[in-house]
Amino acid sequence: MLGAESWRPAKADPSEARVVGSIVQAACSLGVRVVAEGVATAVERKFTRELGCALLAGPLLGPPASASTWSRAVVPRDRRRPR
Repeated sequence: MLGAESWRPAKADPSEARVVGSIVQAACSLGVRVVAEGVATAVERKFTRELGCALLAGPLLGPPASASTWSRAVVPRDRRRPR
């Protein structure tokens, strides 16, 4: 997870953006999918994607949800584990 406190300052500072982008790329090279937390605007979505974040979380994408609620919304019915 890449918290908003890590990537938000990088929006205003190109050298900070390079550092954060390098960290994200290092994680990706190790096979880690980086999640950007706290994405609240379309501009932030674009910026975090440009940094290389594979997944996003935050108010722009919807309210917090439990794992079971999320899986019901995302996982196809025929791929769910039986209860």
